[in-house]
Amino acid sequence: MSALVERIQRLSAAPSAAELAPLYAEPGVAKPSAWLAQHHQPTRRAWASHQHQTLIAIAWFSVVVDEAELLDIRVASAFRGAGVGTRLLSAALAELRLTDAVSCHLEVRASNGSARRLYERLGFVAGGRRADYYPSPAGREDAILMTLVMQPTELP
Repeated sequence: MSALVERIQRLSAAPSAAELAPLYAEPGVAKPSAWLAQHHQPTRRAWASHQHQTLIAIAWFSVVVDEAELLDIRVASAFRGAGVGTRLLSAALAELRLTDAVSCHLEVRASNGSARRLYERLGFVAGGRRADYYPSPAGREDAILMTLVMQPTELP
């Protein structure tokens, strides 16, 4: 397999629904229109990874004052396990640090071990749990709350 050549950038304009569709094709996943409708909001940020001209991953954030929240990340199935998510989140978090974000929060399904390991590698720490938060085939599933301290905060 040839080396993965990708371009990661913050999106100033929203991608098209057609570009996003392959990333959101799995059952039970929010439709791209939900994310596109929010992209214009001043608190929303998105970073994307492209290989050639194809969108292979996207990460959506909300940023309010000095706190960021990872709302969603999607990596095309053909590129999972190749480090695309790590590189995309690392680039996004580096830019968020430059904008004085002091922390980043997220929630992840308790059963999503690969995502949890990714977040832990990037320095996120589990700090809470929301019981029965996500729907699942077996009923409901807990969400794990994780936080990354990006910059030390100064005490008054």
